[in-house]
Amino acid sequence: MTATPSVEKFAPLVGQALAVGDAEAVPSLTLTSASPIASAGAADRPAFSLLFCGAWHSEFRKSTYTLAHAALGSLAVFLVPLGRDG
Repeated sequence: MTATPSVEKFAPLVGQALAVGDAEAVPSLTLTSASPIASAGAADRPAFSLLFCGAWHSEFRKSTYTLAHAALGSLAVFLVPLGRDG
């Protein structure tokens, strides 16, 4: 991705799978939500939140992962697992 990531770029991808660079830990994640969030303080760009869903993998830890999608290209994103569904 050459442009700055934004909620507007991710919103059309809700419901689609994004490949994860470390495929052994997490083969792909489905984007379930892309939402703007209020920023506390002066930010150089609007803040937003992305929520993903995918199969549980015990090796998936909070870290920076490379996400890839045909519409976005690839980009490094810091992801934090929230827990298992259900």
